[in-house]
Amino acid sequence: MNEIFDKSMREIYNSFIDVIFPRYCLVCDKIIYGHEQYLCLKCEGGIPFGYYNLGTENPVEKTFWGRCKIDVAGAYIKYRSDSKYASLIKNIKYDGGMILANDLGNRYGNWLKSNHIIDNNFDCLVPVPMHPKKLKKRGYNQSEELAKGLSLSLGIPLDLNILKRDIDAESQTKKNRFSRWENTKDLYALNELNDNYRHIVIVDDVITTGSTIESCVRAIHQFKDVKVSVLALGFTL
Repeated sequence: MNEIFDKSMREIYNSFIDVIFPRYCLVCDKIIYGHEQYLCLKCEGGIPFGYYNLGTENPVEKTFWGRCKIDVAGAYIKYRSDSKYASLIKNIKYDGGMILANDLGNRYGNWLKSNHIIDNNFDCLVPVPMHPKKLKKRGYNQSEELAKGLSLSLGIPLDLNILKRDIDAESQTKKNRFSRWENTKDLYALNELNDNYRHIVIVDDVITTGSTIESCVRAIHQFKDVKVSVLALGFTL
């Protein structure tokens, strides 16, 4: 009885807070209420999910063919910069969206698990590292927050020590494919890798040309012969 009363009181309190401090949908900017967290129900139902199944020669995996050795790869959302859902990516990268990144990673992991398409042989999740200067300025690494959500839902540990980024570089946002590759080819280096690891998973926010992932994989394979797979929040069509 007390639990029901407490739940009712929390709902009343949250409704009161929503009136005083309204929350807005990150996609359509309409006011959201109650159990709606970041999106209104309409926008949440319209998310362009990718659900690129691992190991199916999907578009994400094909991005790396002939470039670097990837075991399997997949992404949660089909991403287009001109889509209204691009605001989700913008939020986790530039608007302090740590909680959103964590939640989306958790949702992706739950989907992978519920559809039985996750490899139980994954030893750890490795977020794409951020240069310390940028990390200090932003306050968090969005790929790490995504990886934390995936780790929570999948039960796969994080390892933040495998890759490092010692070189700062200008933004990739407005670069073409070749320029992105030139800008990232030597940015990442292997820091240390547990000798017991046989299969690691690199986690990134959005895969566009794949140059960032390629650089990370090459840094690992230059010294260690392990399986490397990739999970990303978004994949650019």
